[in-house]
Amino acid sequence: MINLKPLRPVVDREKCELLLRRKLKEDPNDLNTILNLGCVLEQGANFTGAKDSYRRALEIDPKNARALRCLAVILHFHQQNIHAAETIYNRILAENPEDVRTLCLLGQLRAEHHKDIRAAEAYFRKVLALDRSNPTALCLLGALREKQDDFKEAEDSYLLAMDWDPNLHNKADILLRLEQLAAKKAQAGKGGDIPRPSPGKGARRSIDLTADLNSNKAPGPRKSISEMSPDSNRNK
Repeated sequence: MINLKPLRPVVDREKCELLLRRKLKEDPNDLNTILNLGCVLEQGANFTGAKDSYRRALEIDPKNARALRCLAVILHFHQQNIHAAETIYNRILAENPEDVRTLCLLGQLRAEHHKDIRAAEAYFRKVLALDRSNPTALCLLGALREKQDDFKEAEDSYLLAMDWDPNLHNKADILLRLEQLAAKKAQAGKGGDIPRPSPGKGARRSIDLTADLNSNKAPGPRKSISEMSPDSNRNK
C-alpha cells in the first residue's frame, strides 16, 4: 500500500492556492487574500510568486507591515539580498519602533551578516523590554551568548524560552543545544578545548532592556536572565 500522508501537505497547499486565486478573481484587491496567497506560495518555495503577491499587497497598502516583513524575510533568508532586507526592516521600524518580530529579524541579520553583536544584543533586549516572555528573542539571545562562550547565560536563555513557551516550535533544536552546552561546560571545566557547534544547528529565527537603538551609546549593564523568569515576580 502506498503511503499518501507525505503528499497531504502538498495537496492541501495546492487546494488552498486554487481557492485563493479563485477568490482574487472575484475581488483582485482583497488585501488579506493577496497576503495569504503569498504565504502559501512561500511555503511551497515559490519565492518569485510570493514576492509578487507581497508587492501587489504593497501597491494597495504601502505601509502594510505584514507584507513588508514577509517580503524582507524572503530577501533575507532565501535570496541573501541582505541590503534590501535590512532597508525594509528599518522601514517597518520607522513606522512602528516596537514591532517585536521585525526587531528580532533585524537583530539576527546584524549578528549573522554584519557580525555586530552589540547591535544584535540591543535589538533582542528591546524585544524583551516590550515582551519579557518572547521566546524568539530569548532563543536568539541564547545563540548569541553561546557564540561568546557564555554558557551559563546561553543555557538560562534557552531554558527560560521553554519555561515561557513549553510548546516552543523549535524545542527539539533547543534541547539539542542544551545537550551541547552541557558537554561544553563539562569540557571547559576539565581545561579542554571548547567544541564549537556544527554548522546548521541552532535557534532560529529566536540584552540591555533600556537600550536606545538610535543612539551610539553602549548598552547598559546586563540584566540577569534569571531575573526575567516566570517565577521572579512571585518572590517579590
